Amino acid sequence: MEFSEFENFWKAQKFGVETNLAVKRATGPSYSHDDNNIIFTISQGTSSQEDLPVINMNSVEGRNLLTRELVNSSGYGGAFRDKLLTLSEEDYNKPIEFILKRRDNKFIAEYKGDIKEGDCTNLCDYSFSMLWIGAANRIVEDHNHVFIGDIDILHLQESYLDDEYCKLFFSDFDKFLPIAKNPENIPIYTGDFKDTTPYRIMDLSENGNHPIIFRKEWMM
Repeated sequence: MEFSEFENFWKAQKFGVETNLAVKRATGPSYSHDDNNIIFTISQGTSSQEDLPVINMNSVEGRNLLTRELVNSSGYGGAFRDKLLTLSEEDYNKPIEFILKRRDNKFIAEYKGDIKEGDCTNLCDYSFSMLWIGAANRIVEDHNHVFIGDIDILHLQESYLDDEYCKLFFSDFDKFLPIAKNPENIPIYTGDFKDTTPYRIMDLSENGNHPIIFRKEWMM
């Protein structure tokens, strides 16, 4: 997550009548500019304030510290905890597996063994639109809907993927790759986000759809 996005969300948040929250980037020789090293400042009125420990939001440990120290701290109020929970899972150490399929006119979503189905009718035509990973649309300000978290592996294809291959995808990604490269499956993208350049992420399906890393300044 870009620091500017994080800052814009949190700065000047108010909790209760007198408690304000500010956020700034930690500076100094110990902190890399590329990391989201954050200092939260809790101000109570004009007389006192408290700087909470520096938190590296790019690390699992840092986000766990944020969750543990702030979400569970009753001193900052329930509204503060609620806002934190909108940005984070309660336990970052537990990966989640999410599967979304379409069969005929049905969407099938599976999460933690719970399966939901719904009709897919009157869908908008996005055939000539950009496909965003981790957001809805980063260009239109009102429709960003940025995903907050880490995506370890991702696979997209046009054909229906059997359940056994879905399980293989999560249990053994390397063994799944030949399935991802099979042109009969009409692959779109497969990746583990490990092989990157400053501009792109490798598409391991060999389909050539290497995602471009989004930066606001590149749109100028």
